[in-house]
Amino acid sequence: MPTRDDVYREFGKAAEIAQAIEYDLGRVLLVHEGIEQRVYVLDAWEPDRAFMDAVQHNTLGRSLRKFRLNYNLVGDFSPLDDALEARNSLAHRFFLQHFNEIETDDGCVAMVAHLEEIQRRLWRGHQLTRSMAEFFIERLESLSRVHSQEG
Repeated sequence: MPTRDDVYREFGKAAEIAQAIEYDLGRVLLVHEGIEQRVYVLDAWEPDRAFMDAVQHNTLGRSLRKFRLNYNLVGDFSPLDDALEARNSLAHRFFLQHFNEIETDDGCVAMVAHLEEIQRRLWRGHQLTRSMAEFFIERLESLSRVHSQEG
C-alpha cells in the first residue's frame, strides 16, 4: 500500500523528468544559437551571457514557444504539448487537486497512480526532446568537422 513517502518519491521522479525536458530543450536552443552564429566549435564558443540566462530561466512553456518560433518542423509534437500540460498539472495543481487525500491509504493509492500517469506523459515528451537534442548536437558536430576540413 503506497504511503505519503511513496507520494513524495513519485512526485520527485515526475519533477526530475520535467526538468530533463527543460534541460534538453535548452540544449536545442543553445545549439541552434551556435549554428546561427556559425560557431562550429562549442569548446571555443562563449555564448552571450544574456542568452544563456534566458535559456536557463525559461519555463517549459516559454522554451516550447521559442522552439516553435525557430523551427518549421513537420511531425507529431503532441507529446511535447502533453508533457507541458502534465508538467503544469504537477507543478501548479497536483496537491491542490488531491487536497487531503495524502492523509488516507486510498488517497495515497490514487495520488501515486496519478503521478505514475504524469510520469508516463512526461517520459514521452522527454524521449522526443532527448532525440531532438542529440540530433542538433550531431548536426553541430558535423558542421564542425566540415568547417575544420575547409579551414
